[in-house]
Amino acid sequence: MKKLITILIILAFTASMVSGQQIKRSTLTSVGKLKTIEPFRVSWTAGSCPGCNVLHPLNPPNSGYLRQGFQQPTFNGNSPDCPSLTPSFTITPIVSPVCGTKFDMEYTGISVLNMVVEWNFGDGAFPQTSNELNPSGVFYSTPGLKIVTLKVSRGLCTESRARTINVTNNQIGLAATAIVTDVKCRNDKTGGINITPVGGVGAKTYRWSTGATSQNLTNVAAGRYKVTATDANGCTFSLDTVITQPSTVVSFTAEIIAETCKDYEDGSIQLAVNGGTKPYNVLWSTGETTTGILSLVAGKYSVTIKDTNNCRIDTAFLINRRCRDTSKFQVYDVITPNGDGKNDKWVIANIEKYPNNEVFIYNRWGQLVYQTTKYRNDWEGTNQDGKELPTAAYYYIIRLNDPDNTVWNGSVSILR
Repeated sequence: MKKLITILIILAFTASMVSGQQIKRSTLTSVGKLKTIEPFRVSWTAGSCPGCNVLHPLNPPNSGYLRQGFQQPTFNGNSPDCPSLTPSFTITPIVSPVCGTKFDMEYTGISVLNMVVEWNFGDGAFPQTSNELNPSGVFYSTPGLKIVTLKVSRGLCTESRARTINVTNNQIGLAATAIVTDVKCRNDKTGGINITPVGGVGAKTYRWSTGATSQNLTNVAAGRYKVTATDANGCTFSLDTVITQPSTVVSFTAEIIAETCKDYEDGSIQLAVNGGTKPYNVLWSTGETTTGILSLVAGKYSVTIKDTNNCRIDTAFLINRRCRDTSKFQVYDVITPNGDGKNDKWVIANIEKYPNNEVFIYNRWGQLVYQTTKYRNDWEGTNQDGKELPTAAYYYIIRLNDPDNTVWNGSVSILR
């Protein structure tokens, strides 16, 4: 026996040398089947798996070789991290004699931990998609063949399956679609929802969560709105819709530098604009369109700030002269209205000498929060309604209404 094996190996080696061919991973034995393809004579193990050994001839040239393998386990396309996913499901019609047919979908495969299901119910479906395991109450606003697709996945593993249903005219239900107009400027009431009914019978009536009975909503704030449509047969369809708005309002902070003295022309105003929706557009009363203007003389300067949605702020600033005699008039820039009797009120020294004075307080967004006439050092950091203003810096304008029409502006901080 050993002698025969040796002879076979020598013959195979000699054939390889003569023909220039190779035998790869060959395991030869004297037991089993024989096959001859010139210039080879090869035997392989009895009981070897079908197709595990393939002997290739010399056509095309340099292709002759023996590939011998071993029986491998059946691979179903799923690794241990990719379990078997079975996207099978049933469709059950729920028939209403008046309001059409609704369809319940039921997943009949095996549920796997962390499995995600994605349904698509085809054209004209309400709803169009779902991630519920067993969605119910699906109906169609148009007849015809509808392709219902279920995709199940976990990680990178995905399987899908589709089924077709034929929706007839008498199975069509009542539905509605919505076109939403979002609020462009935060806190405005410029939103709207236009409703288009689909299917159903006869004229439709509408009932909104706001109490409105119109088909469409206009001039409403951001928020969630629900409408229920009813057709002539009393069939209903409800739709939840959300109107959005920008996350912040357009606002600004300003750095103001007064003119040193008359004719110095060294005053300036620098704005930092934020909020709303970029980009911004800035237009000054001087005609400049930059966020900062320089070389200013004392006086009033107005500005309009707009974002890309045309949300705007209109405000004005006063440039003073710093060389004015301040020994007779002084504005304190901090108050601490905490009720301890110390610095609770905003003090403007010598304000009583100007009985016709006017005082205006603005927040950082340019909104007027407090104003008064004949001020007597009694402001304690409240708004016009007497409610406490939050800790922050505020911008003030003081008109003395004296013969020189003196106007002061600056900032005062509330610390609590």
